[in-house]
Amino acid sequence: MKAVTVRAFSDNSSDHQFEEQQLTPLQQGQVRIAMKATSVNYPDLLMMSGQYQSIPEFPFTPGMDGTGVIAELSADVKHLKVGDHILVNTEHGCYAQQLQVDATKCLIIPEDLPFADAAALGLVYQTAYFALVHRADLKAGETVLVNGAGGGIGMATVQIAKGLGAKVIAVVRNQAQADLVQQSGADQVIFVAENISKNCIRDQLKNTQIDILIDPVGGALFDESLRALSWCGRAVIVGFASGQIPVIKANYVLLKNITVTGVQWTSYQKFKPELVQQVHEHIIELYRAGHVQPLICGRYPIQDFAQALEQFKLNKQGKIIIEI
Repeated sequence: MKAVTVRAFSDNSSDHQFEEQQLTPLQQGQVRIAMKATSVNYPDLLMMSGQYQSIPEFPFTPGMDGTGVIAELSADVKHLKVGDHILVNTEHGCYAQQLQVDATKCLIIPEDLPFADAAALGLVYQTAYFALVHRADLKAGETVLVNGAGGGIGMATVQIAKGLGAKVIAVVRNQAQADLVQQSGADQVIFVAENISKNCIRDQLKNTQIDILIDPVGGALFDESLRALSWCGRAVIVGFASGQIPVIKANYVLLKNITVTGVQWTSYQKFKPELVQQVHEHIIELYRAGHVQPLICGRYPIQDFAQALEQFKLNKQGKIIIEI
């Protein structure tokens, strides 16, 4: 069995190898999955370069979500069977031909759902759903401001928010991203420069009511977006793709009665697995209804994983899929 192997931290994708790894016997409660596709996520890059908050021991295989078919399962696993099509969400390990994982991290997908699409529906759509529904308490008719809307989580947020009846304002950096978020249903697009200027968000929004901010970017863009939130607005911190963790200005929060919260999807998987299952089923319903459609901007065979990672770093829009 071959897998991408990380033996030392590096942000140079070519430093990591696609090489043979030895299979180990299944433990109680585990399944073995013949992997078909995995998606590239920002935490993969952070983990490989040693910047993620949770780092496995060397050597390790990256990849937090993917799809495949159950090839083997331990005798105590009763809710799954050999041949089931699976979306798996785990801490790492999906950049591999086979994955050994706890059965609790497996979600059944319909057999007619393409493996690549299902892989793209994993981490980012789950994160977006939890941010909107379980952290921001989104109601139909509200207006959502989405930072980093051209990226994977951003576009997932745009699509899910629209599918749940919200108005969406997407924040992007260029026309290519604007075209993609408009395909995803954004009602309005606003542009920001690389260097964020004061009031750059508020000046474009004028007096638009902004009920919810979803922010996977951080840095100065978060600061300016927080200033644009309306009275009793809710801000959800999803990540810090800019590399800068903002310091929240408490006077904004106080004066406007703003609620600031965060979302870490893996915590839900650990503490509320039954809720993750419910969200997964709702996302599939939204997909079936045409509200959710992953925008796959690149597909690479697993032996070309380094090229896939480099495209992800350069483009920062849509989803990159590694096919196995």
